[in-house]
Amino acid sequence: IQGPYKAELLFQTDTSGALLVKADKDSDGRNKSVVMMIHGGPNGNYVDEYDRLSWCLLKHGISICKVNYTGSSGYGQKGIDALMGRVGEADLEDCNLVYNLLNEKFENVHLYGGSHGGYLAAKLACQVENVKSCILLNPVINVWMNAVYCDIPDYYYCGYYYGCIDHDWRDPITRNDLELFHSVSPNIKSAIKHPPCLIFLGGKDVRVPCVTNGLVYRRWLVKQGIFVKCHLFPDLGHALKSGEAEYTMLADIVDFVRECS
Repeated sequence: IQGPYKAELLFQTDTSGALLVKADKDSDGRNKSVVMMIHGGPNGNYVDEYDRLSWCLLKHGISICKVNYTGSSGYGQKGIDALMGRVGEADLEDCNLVYNLLNEKFENVHLYGGSHGGYLAAKLACQVENVKSCILLNPVINVWMNAVYCDIPDYYYCGYYYGCIDHDWRDPITRNDLELFHSVSPNIKSAIKHPPCLIFLGGKDVRVPCVTNGLVYRRWLVKQGIFVKCHLFPDLGHALKSGEAEYTMLADIVDFVRECS
């Protein structure tokens, strides 16, 4: 991160880690709010570099923590293999650990994630208390639907079954497959106390179709009486790449975090 902000390691193992960047302290001499950022992939990663969202949050007094969970690239083949067959388990364990560390240091912890990062953020939001808000970009919500309808069905078999050794994604989906994929999907009904939620979706996303994921999650949240704000960009795909979308997301994310802190 350029400028006066310096990244520090919050924790690190052979296959995972987290970078914490603290914003300037407020008038009380404290750092009150932090956004826990969870990348997608799941084999993506975060490094200590400039990006516009991080800079906007830091300039508004909001610290950031970038999580590289088990399965993130940058830790060698061992790190990639450690997630095979353990998606939704090994990666979520790391996210739980980081959340607990942040909850000890900050009054307000917010979750942010896109795609698989949105999947982990949604699962975490359903499992822990005291999260102030949850920000999701084209999140994976219905794993079983994605295994049927998305453009990379092989990933779900490799990720949740070890390396597709005993399962061929080209075969018709079975009842056992459906039960497994349903069991690992975020479950709003099991939420202890789901926080307010901000969702950004691309109408032409074929990687994580919004009609079977983000819009479904929005409907569940509304039914549970949880405040949710949803932006749908009808002409954008999974990456949500456009000047309008970036400006909207930057402004809305900063405002939403400040309002929920």
